Amino acid sequence: GPFPAVEADSLSLADMRAARSKHTPFLGGLRSLKSVTFSSLSSLTVAYEFLCHLSVDQLDKVEIEEGEDPLVCDRPADIPAIRGVGCPHIYRLVCGGLSSKAGVTDSIKLALVLRPAHVELEAWLDENELEGESEDDRLDDLHSFADECAEQAAPHYTVKERECNEYSASLTLKLAAK
Repeated sequence: GPFPAVEADSLSLADMRAARSKHTPFLGGLRSLKSVTFSSLSSLTVAYEFLCHLSVDQLDKVEIEEGEDPLVCDRPADIPAIRGVGCPHIYRLVCGGLSSKAGVTDSIKLALVLRPAHVELEAWLDENELEGESEDDRLDDLHSFADECAEQAAPHYTVKERECNEYSASLTLKLAAK
């Protein structure tokens, strides 16, 4: 192909809108890749499509950082229920800077498809994301949301660590494959 094999062990991609097929030959040449970072990603579907085009069998780490726009599966139907044949085995999936409950649950959806060995999710939820008038109510909502996340991941993951902070409305979840 026109692209030489690229000896890169990490790849950082900002602001990708779509994993266009013109990237495919280039991605196929990235044989020594160990980690991929997506920043300012607007869609988890893009990350999924991109990863499926890679020719490596495994990655140590995939990191997804939410950008200005909240991160969601804009086309959840495009993310299949099971991992694509071409998707590499991922040791650690890290999704950070999430600002909405939907972003968190969609990140778990992505994890359930990619099936990394470990998942780390970090969210600083916008104020309007938590229900309740008082701080106690909002903390309750944060905890029950964390419970929902654990339940959503439960078929394949165990929660190893969970942290809820009502002051910053932040939620950290660390999951390990069963």
